[in-house]
Formats: sequence, structure tokens, C-alpha cells
Amino acid sequence: MPDSKLGRPRKILDEEEIARFIGKGYTVEWVADYLGVSERTLYRNYCQALRKGRVFRNGCLQAKQFHTAMAKNNVTMQIWLGKLWLGQRDKPETSNVEAFGEVERLGEEC
Repeated sequence: MPDSKLGRPRKILDEEEIARFIGKGYTVEWVADYLGVSERTLYRNYCQALRKGRVFRNGCLQAKQFHTAMAKNNVTMQIWLGKLWLGQRDKPETSNVEAFGEVERLGEEC
């Protein structure tokens, strides 16, 4: 009996199929249920396929947002993308009190 293996036989899954499902926006929970495995199995043994699917999904979404912002001249989306990608902010870096103090100091030099 030394040749016998313990545990359940390993299930081999198609990594491209996993990536396609995730790329289309399906959750890991749904994919695991559909394929008949646990989420833990997907995270442990197929993390590269999950990553590949998320990168594709996020890239498609990002391209669609950019198109909405630019081609359809959606100012709200342009502002949001500016904040996200360019680090732009609604509020200035200095507070009004700091700015007022700086103006007073400059006025004293004249």
C-alpha cells in the first residue's frame, strides 16, 4: 500500500477559461462554483489566471471610462480620471489661513 496516495485527486482546470470568466466580470465565488472547486483552490493554484483576468477586465473598464470622458465630453468623468490618474484635487494644498498669512507677510515686505 505504499504506492497509494491520500486525499482527493487533483482537479486540473483550464487557466484560460478561468481568466476569461474573471475578465468578463464574474466573481471568483461564481467561477469556483461553476467549475466545482473551492475559492481557496482557485486562489492557491490559479492565482496567475485570476490576475490575468483582473488585468484584462480593469483595462477594458479603464478604456471605456476614458472613451466616455473624452469622446462624449463627459466633464464629470474627466474630473474623476484627473483625480485618479493625475493626483488632481478639489482642495488646494494650503489652507485659507496659511494662504492669508503668506499674503500678509508678502505685503509687509513692500
